Amino acid sequence: MKALYESEGLPSSYTILSHVEHGLLGVSSISTLGMTPELTSLTEKLWQGDESL
Repeated sequence: MKALYESEGLPSSYTILSHVEHGLLGVSSISTLGMTPELTSLTEKLWQGDESL
């Protein structure tokens, strides 16, 4: 799969940034995709403008 992605110019690995908070009654978390220069270039091609916001 990695070779296929790379041959198409797609990233083959991703970084996920997570923030976890816990309190007395529960746990919450937020995960976001780390934007590498490679991934930024791809998203600019796919979403031209502010459609992804």
